[in-house]
Amino acid sequence: MESYHVISGLKIKGTEIVSVLNDKPIFVYQGSADGACGPYSLFITLMILGKISYDNLPPNHKEDNRTGATKFFKKIKNMKGLVVDGTTLRKLKKLVVDSFPSKLKVEECPYKNADIITYVIEKLKQDIPTITGILYQGGGGHWMVSVGYCCDENKKPTKLLFLDPGSKEPTIAPWNTYIEIAKKKKGDYPYHWNTNGYNISFDEALSLSIIK
Repeated sequence: MESYHVISGLKIKGTEIVSVLNDKPIFVYQGSADGACGPYSLFITLMILGKISYDNLPPNHKEDNRTGATKFFKKIKNMKGLVVDGTTLRKLKKLVVDSFPSKLKVEECPYKNADIITYVIEKLKQDIPTITGILYQGGGGHWMVSVGYCCDENKKPTKLLFLDPGSKEPTIAPWNTYIEIAKKKKGDYPYHWNTNGYNISFDEALSLSIIK
C-alpha cells in the first residue's frame, strides 16, 4: 500500500491549505503570462514558515521598514512587473537572505538530478519545504515547492509532491502536482511530471528553515 509524508507545517482547513504556524492560507497563483514561478514559490514557502501572509501581499501591504516582509516586497517590486525570463536560484536566495538575515536559514542543494531527489527527501523528513527547479523536455524550466513524498509498500520513495504556483489551488490535499521518481527513463529528462505530461530533469533546489 502506498503511503505519503507531508511536512508538518501544512494542513487542510475546510477547502483551504493553511500554515500550521498561524492558521492562515498559503497558496498563491502565478499569473499565466509571466515567468515568476520562482518568486511565487518563495511566497508560498515564506507563508508556510509564517514570515509573510496574505496581509503582506500587494496591494494590502502596509510598509514597515523594520520588518522582513516590507524589505522582501520592496525587492520584489524592484523586479518590475513580469518576470519574463524566470528567476535564478542565486536571485531567489538573495531575496531571502537580504530580507530575513537572522530569521531563516537558506541552503542551496549542491547536487544535480537524482541526487537532488535524495536531498529534497532528506529535507522533507526534517519538515523543511524545499523550492525545487526542474527542466522539462521541449525547453524551459519551472520552480515549485516540494512539500512531501510518497512511498511504496517497501518504503521506497515513488513520487515527490509539490505545491505548484502555476496549477490550480489544492482543496483536498496539501499538494497540487507530483513527479514520478521510482521509474527512471534513459535520456536527458528521465523523470515524468504526471500531472503536466512532461518528461523532466531536476536542476536545482533551495531549502528554507526557521533559525531557532
